Amino acid sequence: MRNPNAEPKNLSTAVAREVERVLRDAGLAAAGLLVGVSGGVDSMVLVRVLHRVAAAAGGRIEVAHVDHGLRPGSAQDAAFCHALADELGVPFHLYRVPGGQLAGGNVQARARAARRAFFEAVLAENGLAAVALGHHADDQVETVLLRLVRGAGPRGLGGMAPYEPPYVRPLLGVRRAAIEEAAGQEGWAFREDPTNRSDRYARNRVRHRLLAELRAVHPGADEAILRAAALLREDDRCLSEAARAALEAVAVQEPEGLRMPAGLLEGWDAAVRRRIYLAAWTACGGDPARLTAGHLEAVDALLGPGRAHRTAPVPGPCAFVRSYEHLWCLAPGGQPAVAGARLDGPGRAPLGGGRRLAWDETPPPGVAAVAVPAGTRQVWGRPRQPGDRVGAAKVKDLLMDARVPRWRRDRAVVVGTGTGPFGLLLGARAWGGEDAGCGWLWLETAP
Repeated sequence: MRNPNAEPKNLSTAVAREVERVLRDAGLAAAGLLVGVSGGVDSMVLVRVLHRVAAAAGGRIEVAHVDHGLRPGSAQDAAFCHALADELGVPFHLYRVPGGQLAGGNVQARARAARRAFFEAVLAENGLAAVALGHHADDQVETVLLRLVRGAGPRGLGGMAPYEPPYVRPLLGVRRAAIEEAAGQEGWAFREDPTNRSDRYARNRVRHRLLAELRAVHPGADEAILRAAALLREDDRCLSEAARAALEAVAVQEPEGLRMPAGLLEGWDAAVRRRIYLAAWTACGGDPARLTAGHLEAVDALLGPGRAHRTAPVPGPCAFVRSYEHLWCLAPGGQPAVAGARLDGPGRAPLGGGRRLAWDETPPPGVAAVAVPAGTRQVWGRPRQPGDRVGAAKVKDLLMDARVPRWRRDRAVVVGTGTGPFGLLLGARAWGGEDAGCGWLWLETAP
């Protein structure tokens, strides 16, 4: 960790150099940044330093503030942040959380989710590269201690990373005292949040009580905690890289997510497996911060014996499912449902769900097709229904015997004539007659 305290006569310059270093390492040196500000000293110093750094590097900044409405004076904080943006000549974005939206449950977690949703919306709408937050080294110490007492593993105990797209924390290597002194030297105004003095919140109790005791036991406690967190982050980085390589080796990309052979996963050490799950979750659009050690243990348990189809209790939006010999990470949204189609002779008809039913003399090479019985003038395709049979076999049994995952079975298309079904189509599989009296039926991707 770089130490701006090494240059006490020019603290704002030292802070600026640290900010430049973090942005350069993240590839954001000349990028457009959205700065999330609260009005407190850390975010006020950050926005002023970033304004200087951006001007020198050819980048730009915009400022965003969320008024949660949780305490008296929040409107004044918003006005203060707006005034600073006007002073700097940069765009300002404000979101006032509707009354009652944060009520119930963990208010701080709800407030954080509201902030992040707003920041990310502004980021996308304005073509900016990242959101800069004012977390500093003392925040890191408190975060590591909070995660420790909650039973976090190495990933959590590594604390916050300087760059976790789309969030960058340029002050994470700077102590709070250096930030406050830089503000004093420059005469930069800021707002005091009275809730920071209250022991109502766990973070404040860690700051005011636990850290004071730890410093009494070991005067270098803060630096020791930061050093340990940095070492754990490095270990986690190496294991995560190994996990991403393992995921590339074992996972197959399917339309609904990633499919991984359970037997191959069992060959990896548990520490790597957990990170494989995190990598799969991220690849499918999930936020890895939502998965706890308990969630990962539940996913790992799916590798053991049990029912052919079972699901791990994870928070979404993705899902982990064991289906027969594979573990799946399913992306949110699932697969579009099948509608229905009718063909009066050879041709094409849309089925819904991005597919169409094709009837022609000869199917393309390698495509699964069903023979159309002789004398057929009209065919239909539709989703399976209870009791459907193809010949003497139940459609349900055909799909189960083929070990088709449960969520895919509703994508199967039953085809038939006025006398009933004569075939079944699903992906690379087809069930039905092989004597083509009137050509063949198959599924195509709709143009």
